[in-house]
Amino acid sequence: MIGELLKMYNIDNWSYLNINEKVLKEHYKWININFPVDLNYPWAVRNDIQKLFHLCISFKSKNEVLDWIDTNLNVKLNKIHLKMIDSFCYSKELTNNNLDSIIDKTDNLLLLNFIHSTLERALLWYDPEPCWPSDFFYILRIGKAIINQSNKTELISTPSLKAKGVDLVSTDEHTHVFYKFQNICSQLQENKIYSDIKTIAKQSHAALIKSIELFLEHRISTLDEIKFERKLDNIIDIETLWCKSIIEKKLNNTTKSKITTNKAH
Repeated sequence: MIGELLKMYNIDNWSYLNINEKVLKEHYKWININFPVDLNYPWAVRNDIQKLFHLCISFKSKNEVLDWIDTNLNVKLNKIHLKMIDSFCYSKELTNNNLDSIIDKTDNLLLLNFIHSTLERALLWYDPEPCWPSDFFYILRIGKAIINQSNKTELISTPSLKAKGVDLVSTDEHTHVFYKFQNICSQLQENKIYSDIKTIAKQSHAALIKSIELFLEHRISTLDEIKFERKLDNIIDIETLWCKSIIEKKLNNTTKSKITTNKAH
């Protein structure tokens, strides 16, 4: 979603939320974070989206975020804002199921969408590409378009996942999964699907965790070392719960779609 928005909108036609940096810092008193300011640069849209993301994850649920925005921001939320908030926020419905076991039971094509969503969230935490526009958002945007257009009924399983002349823009250890996702999507254009997508899905969750750690790395915290580690563990736990909820949401949407299709016939 974010990659598509950054392609569609620029500094002149984006509806800014203009979330104040001081307001955000009030939500992150435990750590020193310099949130992006509202400047008239090409990446201002991304900055506005990132600030909304960090606002959303500072609350426990979507309803809390919406109530806060209604009280504190003089803005009228449009459909795009609401869609992002729905995507960013944590779900109140908890599950005791292990993420790996959920992935193991999930259809590969649905997992491709999960990988896309998880890697996009990882970039909101930490984008390893310092240039603008980010190559990683581009990889995810193109990959998502291919997934949506692929003929899902005629795909041939393949155990091969060879890189095809990709120029690595980052040496960060976790970015390999972005390139794997890119190669998997390239194979879809040949009516092939990688046979071990479940492993890539688990690696996308690992990439999300690594992005959180890199975002918080070297920042000054008001917490002592033990409390900081506990805080980091808590963030990883709730982000993992988000991963579980996003799979279950996609599963529910798929089930509803099948029911609607069957009724139509």
